[in-house]
Amino acid sequence: MPIPWIDLTRTTESFLPAAPIGIGTDLGLVLLGMVLPFWVVVGSFAAAMVHTLGSPVIYHAGYLTHWRPGMDTILTNFSNDIDVWLSVYIGVGVAVGAIGIYQALSALKRSRDEAELRHASDRLREVPKGRGDLPFASALGVYVLSTLAMVVLCVYLLEDDAFPVIFLLAFGFVVTPLLSYVNARMTGLTGQTIPMIKEGAFIVSGYRGVNIWFAPIPHADHGRRAQLFREVELTGTKFSSILKAEMLVLPLSLICGLIFWSLIWLMSPIPAPTFQYAQTYWHLSHSDRACGTRRRWGTEARCSSRRSSGRGSWAGLDSQGDRS
Repeated sequence: MPIPWIDLTRTTESFLPAAPIGIGTDLGLVLLGMVLPFWVVVGSFAAAMVHTLGSPVIYHAGYLTHWRPGMDTILTNFSNDIDVWLSVYIGVGVAVGAIGIYQALSALKRSRDEAELRHASDRLREVPKGRGDLPFASALGVYVLSTLAMVVLCVYLLEDDAFPVIFLLAFGFVVTPLLSYVNARMTGLTGQTIPMIKEGAFIVSGYRGVNIWFAPIPHADHGRRAQLFREVELTGTKFSSILKAEMLVLPLSLICGLIFWSLIWLMSPIPAPTFQYAQTYWHLSHSDRACGTRRRWGTEARCSSRRSSGRGSWAGLDSQGDRS
């Protein structure tokens, strides 16, 4: 049985052109559907139908210019995203982000009363009993030191480049805390987050090069950790216990990871037909990343498509048969 799906795009292209269609073979998705809320499943199905049935309409309207007959699901999805759907994703994300920011600002506005602010300040200084929390000042100090360490590392790795340091500091001390707060609210309300903040900042900075795209900039979304905090509270687990478990797991995962990665690599090179999932997805993930980095590499470097025996080729990566 094909992994991760049965590709039907070429089979249905005669009456559903440019529609990426496949039947998933991952039973984990079936189990996930059993525990997700009903309306989440309905919403996901509706979004998939809009994408699948909307692509042929957009193709006939002349907007999906890169799609060619014979493309498989991966290439069809990638070409459609470049032409139309990526703009839709960004627009939806920005709209949801604006709603989240508005709600966050509204909540702050409602708490302008000095007594409430004084109470909130006292709560920040107080450590809840029985949860194993670190003092607020200690947690803040650890964050500041770790963020500064990431900034110094980026400056060292980008020593010969001219990426503005102010962007690194803004990512660490402004963007990350703000987005983490907003995304924590957005994830709970909508399941969405604000997209492509990092990519947009790279382009706005005027930096021309590829190094920054691979540098460990201090940008993270800690908003989803709010879910973990709630889980810890509900299960009665102490935060100090979580910290001890992380300190134990980290060295073990590094050592065992290196061992298992070596064993897996000895089985067969990657990508290869032995690992069907990686064989299917490597082309898409590398093409997506190449579009971002090559856009800033030079004015003439761009993602392009060309026909090769009725099949597409993107970013210099040939799609020949099962090498999709």
